[in-house]
Amino acid sequence: MSEPALIVNDVWKHFRLGQTGGSLRDALPRMARWLTRRRRTSQAETFCALRSVSIQARPGEVLGIIGPNGAGKSTLLKLLCGILKPDRGRILTRGRMSALIEVGAGFHPELTGRENVYLNGSILGMTRAEIDGKLDAIVNFSGLEEFIDTPIKRYSSGMVARLGFSVAAQLDPDVLLVDEVLSVGDFSFQIKCFRRMNEIKERGTTVVFVSHNMQAVSTLCDRCIVLRRGEIFYEGSAEDATRRYLEAMGEQLCMSAADGRGRLLTVEAAEFSDADGQPTHIVEPGERCSVRLRFRCHQDLRDAGLSLRVIHDDRTAVFDQTTAVAGDFYDFRRGEVYDASFELSANLAPGPYSVGVNLFNRHTMEFYYWADNVLHFSVPGKRLTDNLVHMDWQYRILPSANPILTGNVR
Repeated sequence: MSEPALIVNDVWKHFRLGQTGGSLRDALPRMARWLTRRRRTSQAETFCALRSVSIQARPGEVLGIIGPNGAGKSTLLKLLCGILKPDRGRILTRGRMSALIEVGAGFHPELTGRENVYLNGSILGMTRAEIDGKLDAIVNFSGLEEFIDTPIKRYSSGMVARLGFSVAAQLDPDVLLVDEVLSVGDFSFQIKCFRRMNEIKERGTTVVFVSHNMQAVSTLCDRCIVLRRGEIFYEGSAEDATRRYLEAMGEQLCMSAADGRGRLLTVEAAEFSDADGQPTHIVEPGERCSVRLRFRCHQDLRDAGLSLRVIHDDRTAVFDQTTAVAGDFYDFRRGEVYDASFELSANLAPGPYSVGVNLFNRHTMEFYYWADNVLHFSVPGKRLTDNLVHMDWQYRILPSANPILTGNVR
């Protein structure tokens, strides 16, 4: 078995709250506080961003790192890049390391696309000879041959992102750090990005992939680590890790959905259940499931219709239905608590989803209540296309018994 390409051993990192930079302007007040003995050194002044984090990654392995905001992902990336030093523990990498963190960083608007390829490649650590040898591949990958000698300031944001990723995709490191950069360009270009990442993996490069996109993590990663409050919460296969993460997030989000408009109605409890009625945050494609709500009215609400929405992670509403379609409207009394339940079939493609509800007046169509994040759930699996609906398709392709077809093709 090959030696690990990346080793993170018992790494800790603290930050001093309120700590300022190292300029003379900042140093003078600090010296004054020190001289007057008013400087405090209590533990409350420090924040532990990472605690006892240990990771290993093998050559050719794609290791995912996920977690909520503030979990320590960015701090870990900075430690791996060498931007920060750990307070305790050690980090060891074998071979050349590169980071693909912000595509297009360092592009100059007055320079042409070609000139920016050389500039950006140099920033990423490539020599001029390397860029010379890969220039044609970079331009072809970007699909911007027609505009490569046009100043960047005339590019759209999508074109800039495509060129930036195309440069970074030609890196040839032993360890590659990737942070939220696979959503650049249109869908066809994103497919090229995923294929390129698979090529990098097959070449034996170790990839550390940090992302909030659970579908990308499930598709690309062999193994995944979930960070929470600076600690490793879970480590396992990418599918299991994303499942555990979404379950944990769903448990946190399963609470009152009342916001600024909650004065008319408050959702006091919400539950997503499987076909057996057991609470869950994971549902298989095509499986029966249910949504249960308990809400309290703070005013009399008459002739009210209730709508249920299912929303994909990219904010696309894949289902939006209302009791008004069946002509059902309700009168809700002030101070009363009501239970509502909905039975569904999750004919959805893999990915993360949220459940939204709204209550509206039959005559004026005024909304009494609206919330798009009452519940969260996920459909497991790898989503390799842009489909959002699970049709459970089957197909067969056979030699035709009658090679002559009649009729018009429109």
